[in-house]
Amino acid sequence: HALLGVALGAAVMLGPLRGHDPAVGRTAAIAVLMATWWVLEVVPLYVTALLPLVLFPLAGVDTLPGVAVAYGNPTIFLFLGGFILALGLQRSGLHRRVALAIVATIGSRPGRLVLGFMLASALLSMWISNTAAVLVLMPIALSVLDEAREHGVEGDDLGPLGTAMMLGIAYAADIGGMATPIGTPPNLVLIELLPRIFPGAPPLDFGSWMAMGLPMSALFLLGGYHLLSRRLFRLREGPLLAGSDVLRRAQRALGPARRDEWWSGGVFVATALLWMTGSGLRLGTWLTLPGWRSLPGLAEVGDASVAVAGAVAVMGAGIAIGLAPAQLQRERPCAHVADGVDEVWTRQAPAQIARAFEATELPHASQAAADVQRTLDAYAEQWRAAREAACTATLVDGTQSGATMDLRVACLEPRRLHLAALVEAFEDADAAVVDNAAVAARSLPRITDCDDERVLAQLPPTPSDPAQRERVDRLRERLAALTAARRAGQLKAALTLGQELRGPVAALGYAPVEAELELELGMIHAALGHHAQAEEHLRATLVAAARGRYEQVRGDAWLELARELGVGQKRFEAGEEAARAAEASLAGRGEDPATSERLLLVQADLALARDDVRRAEALLRDLLSRDDVVTERHELLAQLGTVAESSFDAAQLLREALQLRREALGPRHPRVADVQLALSKRLADHAKYDEAMAMAVQAHEIRRPLFEHDSVAVAATISAQAYVEARRGRTAEATRLFERAVEMIRNDPDHVEFDLATMLSNIGVMYSRLGRQAEARQLYEQVIEIYERTDPEHPRLLLPLLNMAAAYIREGATEPAIEWSERAVARMLLDARSTYPLVQVELDVAELYMDAGRLEPARAYLERAERRLEELEGDRQSRRFHRSLGVRARLQLLEGRPDAAAGSAAESIRRYEQDVLSARDGPDLAQIRFVYAQALLAQGHRDEAIAQAHAAVPGLAGPLLERARTQVET
Repeated sequence: HALLGVALGAAVMLGPLRGHDPAVGRTAAIAVLMATWWVLEVVPLYVTALLPLVLFPLAGVDTLPGVAVAYGNPTIFLFLGGFILALGLQRSGLHRRVALAIVATIGSRPGRLVLGFMLASALLSMWISNTAAVLVLMPIALSVLDEAREHGVEGDDLGPLGTAMMLGIAYAADIGGMATPIGTPPNLVLIELLPRIFPGAPPLDFGSWMAMGLPMSALFLLGGYHLLSRRLFRLREGPLLAGSDVLRRAQRALGPARRDEWWSGGVFVATALLWMTGSGLRLGTWLTLPGWRSLPGLAEVGDASVAVAGAVAVMGAGIAIGLAPAQLQRERPCAHVADGVDEVWTRQAPAQIARAFEATELPHASQAAADVQRTLDAYAEQWRAAREAACTATLVDGTQSGATMDLRVACLEPRRLHLAALVEAFEDADAAVVDNAAVAARSLPRITDCDDERVLAQLPPTPSDPAQRERVDRLRERLAALTAARRAGQLKAALTLGQELRGPVAALGYAPVEAELELELGMIHAALGHHAQAEEHLRATLVAAARGRYEQVRGDAWLELARELGVGQKRFEAGEEAARAAEASLAGRGEDPATSERLLLVQADLALARDDVRRAEALLRDLLSRDDVVTERHELLAQLGTVAESSFDAAQLLREALQLRREALGPRHPRVADVQLALSKRLADHAKYDEAMAMAVQAHEIRRPLFEHDSVAVAATISAQAYVEARRGRTAEATRLFERAVEMIRNDPDHVEFDLATMLSNIGVMYSRLGRQAEARQLYEQVIEIYERTDPEHPRLLLPLLNMAAAYIREGATEPAIEWSERAVARMLLDARSTYPLVQVELDVAELYMDAGRLEPARAYLERAERRLEELEGDRQSRRFHRSLGVRARLQLLEGRPDAAAGSAAESIRRYEQDVLSARDGPDLAQIRFVYAQALLAQGHRDEAIAQAHAAVPGLAGPLLERARTQVET
């Protein structure tokens, strides 16, 4: 290519111009050479432009001083200064802020949108290049069109608008470029040539050019707008984006103006004013305002000097760092790559969040805001460091490929979107957001994953089509808002947003985004208790993730599906199968502690759902022993404390959880009340009634101010107090409290029928204890009707069935009791979701038959339960096995076999006492001691019998066990 330029130049010099003045031929040859090198980009353009400094003196065309004068022409410096100022605006991002402000101010009607984009394009192109002005506005215009499409604007309306906007932006850039001398290079060429062509013409400076060019540009702009919006294209009437804030969102995403924007903007405005006022302003024929060049000593200061002064001011401040020498640019290629996080987590954001939180008037709002600030400060700093490291490794150190840098950036950008969406949710917080803020902030996706090659390898491929990539980015921004709403506890709002997104996501046809949306919808439905919908969306996630080769989301979907199937739906085998699939899918991440932790938590939930307390506790204790656990310690302690209802150290675990949660979230946070309620129940089970009641009352004092009306949440604190009174033996007071809780639930417009059923069942138990069996049975019938109407397969349907049987037993009505008992067992056999609850039910039914004096069916049910235990737990270490020994001892005693009964009871007591998970003074062990005492008495071992009776007394509290207690004392 270089030789081609030389050859063409020589051909011109030796061909048509041969025989003319040699200087003419040489000049033409150099001109052709330069034109060829410019077109073919043989060397950088500016190098070609400097060739005359070397070639003209060598060719004898002109001397070096004569050539150099042309490079020092004031017009060149005016153009150079204006170019640097414009780049300063572009590097600071001020041009984008100005463009958004103009378009957002004009309005959202189609005609106004076209006018707004044209006006922004023209104003920008007055000062920066036409290309830069168009590049700023095109993505914004495409966003508006995408938003309009997602709001249901049809193609017949959208097509003309899109064409008018695109053409308007392009034409307006040309029109605006005529308004100032620096708007486009040909203007400066005209200023330079005009005195040569017309020597007598008055000189053109910046102000005189604008006096001519600005009105002409305004006229052309209005004419172009009228042509595009009224003649060539018929635009619809009415607002285009009703209810949408796409432009305002874009403005909020920029955050407050930064220092570099203020500086570059201030320098630019000052320079423009100096340009326009240098030679004075003529206001009609009667008034002329003098310019600053009329001041002493300033007459020789031209527009070029002003331009260079402005450029020096911008460069000196380091705003346009890319305009510094090449060496400096090479040393700092990653200086501003992480600025995106500053646009999201701005200096003003913590104060705005604090004000929003405090506006809720919640007692824990201030502490929640402080906790959020600490978490998000750290997260933003991690993001910044990771983004700079990704750039530095490739562009500075050369230790990483460009493809790996692109993957790390593709991993980091969604995390910035999640941070932005959560900040926006916090800045518009309600009570639910404040309650969930700390957990939501800590739930942001981990930054460290973007440094892990195994995680990066599981990222889905990005679309090759630029337009589709942009739509993907738009939808992921809205998906981030959906995720933020879910994390912040705004489940209904999140569900509405998710349903709105299904159409645009399906139309996009990009499987990874579809998988992300389906996963979010599945998690939202699961949190709302919509089990069928949750399973449907999670299975759709698996399909979309497989289609889009998105292994990370696929593994997450298997985890959520395992929890939904095993815990939500009690389909334990299916849940465990899903957990194994999750483990296999997530194996690609290697030895990742966070992934291992999530798997263990799901497995613990599955074990709890199966009532496998021993395994659940072992898993949770394993997590507590680790140093790299992500889950807060108070969360694990609280879950561990509620694992085993009869665990002797449950109360101690919950006390520690309560202390840590108070420190982490504040003493008045509603999640502190959650631990207090769990602790209250455990204390009541261990006969520490005063402390248990204090915990329940404190939970009530926390929750009550947070709700304006009676609610399920407040009713739960009343129910906890009722439970304590029931365990204490104050049945009448417990009944009154339960009835009050039922009234609260019924008054809650958002109450769930299952909550009402649970409370009615509790009142039925109280009525039964008070001897009001007919009223108890009426309540049980209501409970059964609720379950059969809302969820016939709900596992809690067993409780009212068994309670009905117990009520008939207390009345001495044997046949109805047997009927309800058999119905309960048939229900369990039909369900077949778990063998563990079935064993419990069979033991309960066996005891009911013993109460009725029917020993044969009692023996049959006991033997069935024992066979199931043998099949499930060969080690015979479960508390169900301990209990089955106690039930057998009771049966043997009723059969008149005190020796066998004493042996079975002694073995049962020994196992209970050796089991660290069992309560030493619980009612199960107390009743077995009572059976043992009776067997010993029948054997004639009076003293030993009395000792066992004394040991049984503490566990036989309350009217439910009055008969047994009386017999023991007798």
